[in-house]
Amino acid sequence: MLQTTLLLSLVIIHATLGCTPPYNTWIDGNCYYSYSSYTTISWPAAAENCKGRDATLASIHGSQENADFLKLAKEDTLQETKRGYWIGLRCDGKKFYWEDGSFVDYTNFGDSTYKCNTTSTDLHFYMNWDDGKWYRDVNWDWYGRAYVCKKNYRPEDSICEEYELVSDTKTCLSLRSDSMDSKDAENSCTYTGGHLAAIHDNTVNDYIRRSAVSNNLLNGVLIGLKQSGNDLTWNDNTTVNYTNFAKNFPNSSLGSCFAMQTSSLAGEWVNVQCGGTSATPTKLPYACTMPAYDLPDEMETSECPIDTYYSDGDMIYSPSFPSPNNTNSCEYLIVGPEGAKNMQVEVVFFETNRCCDSLTIYEGIAGAQKIATLAGSTYNGNIYKSANGPAMRLVYNVQSGAHVRGWQLKVKAIK
Repeated sequence: MLQTTLLLSLVIIHATLGCTPPYNTWIDGNCYYSYSSYTTISWPAAAENCKGRDATLASIHGSQENADFLKLAKEDTLQETKRGYWIGLRCDGKKFYWEDGSFVDYTNFGDSTYKCNTTSTDLHFYMNWDDGKWYRDVNWDWYGRAYVCKKNYRPEDSICEEYELVSDTKTCLSLRSDSMDSKDAENSCTYTGGHLAAIHDNTVNDYIRRSAVSNNLLNGVLIGLKQSGNDLTWNDNTTVNYTNFAKNFPNSSLGSCFAMQTSSLAGEWVNVQCGGTSATPTKLPYACTMPAYDLPDEMETSECPIDTYYSDGDMIYSPSFPSPNNTNSCEYLIVGPEGAKNMQVEVVFFETNRCCDSLTIYEGIAGAQKIATLAGSTYNGNIYKSANGPAMRLVYNVQSGAHVRGWQLKVKAIK
């Protein structure tokens, strides 16, 4: 029988490999999240909040980075009080250091008298809203300011971001040990780009079971299957083409959600309570899945494409995708086939430095009417359509390209 094991905090068992919401890629491939003026807090509280998100108060390593940081922080915060932003600069009694452990190779003090020595270890700094200068705040332990958390990140050979690729499949998995009901677990999965697990073959089913056992999750894990009458659906709306029910299941009288029995070698599925007015929801650890990005078989050339025309069904890749550090700006033209009324592009994967690299989508193959400008890493799954005919133009402007993988788009004709 499935039993509920209540754990105190969410634990994502697989390591984070990318900038997932609420973080965005700002500068040099690193992940940032800015907190608005409505949550201005003291330096210790800000540092603790960042630590709780596996991050630190931001470090800054150059004048251009300082300017980019201030610009993007202002764009993301409602800073009516203009109190500025706590940063992670500290003093250990001998030298300045950053909270994230990086070397202090740049400073932008608004007061030239700031020194780090044995009498000045209790230093805490903020960035001024107006000019980006850094100032000491003697009231750091209670005065409220906005702040930005930063994760130092570099792309790895992963197509699943913070999930783990299940070998020999196109499924990305994240197994989570906190006990939740199906609704809260689904919300947690969607927060990181996935859904409660959709299972389409025995390989993924067995991998989830073995991963659960190796992490001592022996009382079962929630999956994303739901039952309504005789109908079965996955939360991600993919086709139910594989099932692994225990004997005498499914049985909707026991609940309309499902969990995998991880204590059995077969990893069979049973009904559990989703929750509601007349039933206590079943709370268990859970598995999240999302599809692996459809990456090209080989790395794209670092040069702009010779054939710049694309049409229905084509994939468009940025130069060098998915390898980081591309520096080429390119233009792409999309023209629909005969009978097409409009064209659209779907963002399969997108990761650029928001400070410096952007992809602008225009109506038609000439002209300046913008459909959208994309910069950062928060667009996966978005769709952009032309409104004035079956043609679009893409302009990729790269000023940095550092430590980001670029993008992949899928073209579709609308008839």
